[in-house]
Amino acid sequence: MLKGLGLFFTLILTVIASTACMGQSPNDVAADFAALLDDASTSEDVYSAESFLLDKARYLNKEQTGELLLLWEDYANKIDNSYIDYTDIINKYKTLIPDYMQTMFQFKDIEQKSPIISEASLLVSWSELLDRTIRIEDYISENLDHPLIKDDILWLYGKYMHTLLIGASNTPVFDYKTSAFSEELRSLIETYITRHPDGATSQTLAEYYKYLESVKFSLRYDDKNESAKFFETCNRLKSEAEKRVFMPGKDVRE
Repeated sequence: MLKGLGLFFTLILTVIASTACMGQSPNDVAADFAALLDDASTSEDVYSAESFLLDKARYLNKEQTGELLLLWEDYANKIDNSYIDYTDIINKYKTLIPDYMQTMFQFKDIEQKSPIISEASLLVSWSELLDRTIRIEDYISENLDHPLIKDDILWLYGKYMHTLLIGASNTPVFDYKTSAFSEELRSLIETYITRHPDGATSQTLAEYYKYLESVKFSLRYDDKNESAKFFETCNRLKSEAEKRVFMPGKDVRE
């Protein structure tokens, strides 16, 4: 999620440079909104702040409204993350924020309605998980000139990428009994990296595949050395993927 303080500094720089609108200036709205969030301690307080933003959006441009909305989301998640309804946000702000922010909230809406993991089990197919990961990568590559999305969408890409690499406790990539790597996931990775050799996800999965070859697609989780090396490799690959997706074409290997 967004780092609230960093976003607020960005916000202040944005609104100070803005031209005042009739009635209230963007700077006034931003200052009043920040004060409401500073005082917020309950879900009701967060709701009041969001109502204020919706009412004052007429004094802001779409970028400013979107930026404040992201700041509100960050505060809401800290106080009560069950409060946010992304379908509601999308419907209420569809004409008030930029299209690329609408798309970002749509990704979150999908994850909220159909989370990839629940109670330590993978709830979607490997194919669906890869598809979600690729769609976010494509979204990022199309919006690299919008820095606001970086912190806010990167956590979701990283979550999906990491799950592709390690699975879930109750849905492991290596079978607990046979130690064999998932045949379904192996076939999916082989097909994808062959057909789509470029991109952060493909390059990361290609490196992952080399690791799998090195262990002959077999791993015993109860072997501490093997298990430690596996998780260390997956954490490194996830980190590299997160860097690579925002720096296409650069060598980010650690």
